[in-house]
Amino acid sequence: MRRFLSLLSFFVFFSQISFSQYVTRCKEDGCTSKVAPWQYVHSVTSNGKVKKTKETTRIYTFLPTNYSKEDKKVPAVIICPGGSYHHLGMKHEGYQVAQWFAQNGYAAFVLRYRVSSHGYHHPAMIQDLQLTIALIKKFGNEWIDTTKIGAIGFSAGGHLVLHSGIEKQNYIKNEFPASEKYGLRPNYIMAIYPVVSMEDSIAHQKSRKNLLTKNYTQDDIHQFSIEQNIPDDMPPTFVLACTDDDVVDVRNSRALWQALNNKQINFSSYAELPTGGHGFGMYKNNSETTKDWNERLLKNWLDMIPAINQYPYRESFDEFFNKKRLLVMPDEN
Repeated sequence: MRRFLSLLSFFVFFSQISFSQYVTRCKEDGCTSKVAPWQYVHSVTSNGKVKKTKETTRIYTFLPTNYSKEDKKVPAVIICPGGSYHHLGMKHEGYQVAQWFAQNGYAAFVLRYRVSSHGYHHPAMIQDLQLTIALIKKFGNEWIDTTKIGAIGFSAGGHLVLHSGIEKQNYIKNEFPASEKYGLRPNYIMAIYPVVSMEDSIAHQKSRKNLLTKNYTQDDIHQFSIEQNIPDDMPPTFVLACTDDDVVDVRNSRALWQALNNKQINFSSYAELPTGGHGFGMYKNNSETTKDWNERLLKNWLDMIPAINQYPYRESFDEFFNKKRLLVMPDEN
């Protein structure tokens, strides 16, 4: 069975910072597109030989199952795997996630963003995510509903998608001037066992170091602690964590949820599962409580949020959730 239903490729012409795009079908996992205009795919060594750059930004794209050009525009989701901002869990937090979204009618983009193991730190990661949003809006508007572009991230990838929700600075305007025309924040966000805070008491220190280097300041700690920077117009946010997470302290997710509550961010949701640990993705389940969480919890949330749908029973919905529209999944709490 083919892993990739389709690949949306963007080729970069560095001299003019211009882009071209096409859709092709492929059978192998190695289908990639190199998209960042600040990265050169090739470099010339001192002896004049051309050397391929090992690590470049890539987007792996999955079209919705049974999609055809005659179909209506579809929602999209950008997927950011975790890995402490050091490496990326591309399979269980990337490709498998994309398959599930494609089966549910989404165009899914797995983002291989730059990480510290290849010498990259902030702002490389947010640049890659902002560029992905801009490229989808620029080249995908004939088949994607660009008002319904979401982002899901796992662990450090959760921090990245949350950062994209609070960040209003355009980090790519110099390299991609056309991005000034586009909103670079997702319309909805899903943070799964996320890194949230940079504060010493609960920070995932590896992620903090890989993102900010060891020379971070107190101002950096505040700027990159998501819970301290939730804006009034934060996109609807789904948060999932496990009480027994032994990698990223669950207090990260609790602090995020408290901040979302304080700002009354409509249609946000929090589910804390008693067991399951960390890094289970969508299908690598360590606990019965995490089994099918995407079907039991995430799918229900996606079916309700106005960012995707016009909820058909708005009055009943508001009454059930005390008109706050802040959802705590009742079967888990």
